[in-house]
Amino acid sequence: MLRQGNGADGLNSHRTACPGLEKTSRYPARYSCGWITVLPPPPAFPRHANIPGKEKTELSRQNKQRIREELALGTPESVMALIGQMPPKSTVTPLISAIYSQDRVTRWNAISVLGRVMANIADQDMEHARSIMRRLIWSLNDESGGIGWGAPETMAEAMVHHQGLYDEYARILLSYIREDGNYLEYPPLRRGALWGLGRLGHARPGLLREINSRRWLLPCLDDADPESRGLAAWALGALGTRQDIPRLERLEGQEDRIAIFMDGEEKTISVGDAAENAIGEIRRQSGPDIKEAA
Repeated sequence: MLRQGNGADGLNSHRTACPGLEKTSRYPARYSCGWITVLPPPPAFPRHANIPGKEKTELSRQNKQRIREELALGTPESVMALIGQMPPKSTVTPLISAIYSQDRVTRWNAISVLGRVMANIADQDMEHARSIMRRLIWSLNDESGGIGWGAPETMAEAMVHHQGLYDEYARILLSYIREDGNYLEYPPLRRGALWGLGRLGHARPGLLREINSRRWLLPCLDDADPESRGLAAWALGALGTRQDIPRLERLEGQEDRIAIFMDGEEKTISVGDAAENAIGEIRRQSGPDIKEAA
């Protein structure tokens, strides 16, 4: 077993533990013993040292607490005003933590704010914004060991506020409701993807029509999960056509209660009401049909 040490003593301790230790010719500071490669320890920095060339991205405990409190008691606008005094990149981690909150006000405020922060970051550093998107996408993979609460919703909110993020990630969001794609089998996560498509649809309907999202929303009207049916109906209110009205009419009268975050607040309605609202929205957008005009 190799013993660890520091500086020259550390290298000597490695030699003592493994007499056949040889310095490699290609890496002067690297030593190898059979199949084991031993690297000298890296230079130590104090935990809060100002490392040259490294941007400070950590918030103080006080600022993290201020963000948590404002998320719980304020609005997305008041939270944005608060974090506007802080480096944007430093606020990402506490906001991601907040999207997992069981307090629904905190959670929705965090989703709304994080989406805007990601858009602001993308304006200055697109690669960093991509890394946050990849972090959210990874949280939805089984291999991540997590569940990915709030990830699809946050992805959508970021895309609402930034065209570049939409261009790169809209199809990934859509794939979460496609059985031939990255279908989310766990209903609460699938609801997040459906809400995200509805949020994007109501904010930027023309864009989602370009990728034929309607085609994949229609099968969700038959989902065994009532909330998924209601969210699909809500999304189709922005993205559907008159051809979809008969499918939506099948949901009328369904009394299952669902919660939808829209217009800045969470509203509770029945699946049937969501379908009726969608039908009315489609008719308003497309104008009166021939029978109505007559």
